[in-house]
Amino acid sequence: MRKILILLLFLFLLLPLNLAQAESLPSRLTGRILLQVQSHGEAWYVNPDSQKRFYLGRPADAFKIMREQSLGIANKDFNSFKTIAPARLSGRILLKVEDLGKAYYVNPLDLKMHYLGRPADAFSIMRNLGLGITDSNLALIIVDEKSSPIIIVDNSEVQKPVEAVAPETGAVATSTPDNIIATSTADNLAGETATTSPAVADTTASSTCVWLAEYFDNKSLFGSPFATSSVKTIDFDWGTGGPEQLTMFDRFSIRYTANCNFLDGNYEFRTVFDDAIRVYFDNENFLQSWADNNREMIFNRERNITAGSHEVKVEYYEATRYAKVKVSWEKIN
Repeated sequence: MRKILILLLFLFLLLPLNLAQAESLPSRLTGRILLQVQSHGEAWYVNPDSQKRFYLGRPADAFKIMREQSLGIANKDFNSFKTIAPARLSGRILLKVEDLGKAYYVNPLDLKMHYLGRPADAFSIMRNLGLGITDSNLALIIVDEKSSPIIIVDNSEVQKPVEAVAPETGAVATSTPDNIIATSTADNLAGETATTSPAVADTTASSTCVWLAEYFDNKSLFGSPFATSSVKTIDFDWGTGGPEQLTMFDRFSIRYTANCNFLDGNYEFRTVFDDAIRVYFDNENFLQSWADNNREMIFNRERNITAGSHEVKVEYYEATRYAKVKVSWEKIN
């Protein structure tokens, strides 16, 4: 009986220590990037304010989350730091609100500021500065699950949102170097024409079309393009950033044009975008949501197509915050 009492007393004394450890772990890891070493290397960011963790996922996800958790800072204050931030900003993500929204991560270990220019930069920082953590310790830090609303519009009601659906985890499309074929600046636009697709009929945008992309530094596709490039697919998620061909993250527009081969039959065209889109088929506007939606939208539309080559044109603009555009189609019968 005496041994049992001693054991119970020992466990009672140990319990506060375990609770204290659980309570102190988030505060000790605030602002850190954590890597699950016992799993598949999943990465998390611990917000310094809430001490909750955010899943970083793919490069575009990491870029988006890290910018969402940012703290606005004026150029004067930022420049006064040189390359080392004050301790009070340890683990913070600083957003230069007066300089195109450029973001920097302050490493808690040395207070150096690391530039988050593109999704690849965020992913590199995530891997190079990440701290390994066991699953049991990671479980002591509360997960903050945030998602943006997605509006789905069915085929018959193209102009009217009818159903809100939460996005799938990790389903954010990313733009990779494979999407970009060639880029030219405004000085090289003379004689530029849309590239014709191969003479092999198929059913998907990614395999049959090479798009001429024209980038404009305004929302209305006004004037001469600021730059052009050729892309294999229209599948881009820039987060709060924008195309590398432009110098701004907001209030820009893009026109994609291609001649694509189709088989005879019915096709479903699918678009995902934030903020606005127009799709033309042989110069006929058949799918449109040309407004500041300020959210991710999904519009689908069916169309009967005769066999042969047809011109497809996609016009897109970004208003503010998140920028995304994706266009594809599939033969359904």
